[in-house]
Amino acid sequence: MAGDVTEIKGIWRLKMTYQPDEQVIGSSASMTVKTTGNRVVNPSSQTARYKTQWCAQFYAAAELTRRGYLVSMTFGNATASDLIVQSPGGYPFTVDVKGQSTKNFWLIQRRPDNAAHYFILVYLPPAFEPPRFFVLSCSQLMGHRAEYEQASTVRGKYRDDLGGMNWSTALSHEGQWEILPE
Repeated sequence: MAGDVTEIKGIWRLKMTYQPDEQVIGSSASMTVKTTGNRVVNPSSQTARYKTQWCAQFYAAAELTRRGYLVSMTFGNATASDLIVQSPGGYPFTVDVKGQSTKNFWLIQRRPDNAAHYFILVYLPPAFEPPRFFVLSCSQLMGHRAEYEQASTVRGKYRDDLGGMNWSTALSHEGQWEILPE
């Protein structure tokens, strides 16, 4: 598949052409997954991570909405939080959403303790299985981060920019929606 981008009166247009040996097996505005002969051409890992984060944010927003919360998504490169939420009782709070598609370490930046800030960690399993949600208050997550920091410092292998918590640490917080304001 090849494409030509042209600009006409400030509007960008993309003209796609198909090569005879290619078969498109899925596409979106920013990525096309295709086959050429017997091999699948995969998107870059950066694109996959970006899409995982977007999926996680939309799943978290949808689940909160389903539970009666009013949700607004924030956009941009340097947002303070991913979701601005109002509880069914009218209490406003913010949410950081972290998403991943593998059972790995949750990378979390240090944040000041804030009673009105929460984290929703979303695991997106393979094969379109339902997502798993891990809900934590800011103080809970920063406490787990501090435990990881202490254990790693003892071993002499801690970097603050790579702080967070292990996959297994989040398991006790799975489905803990009741910690959110009502």
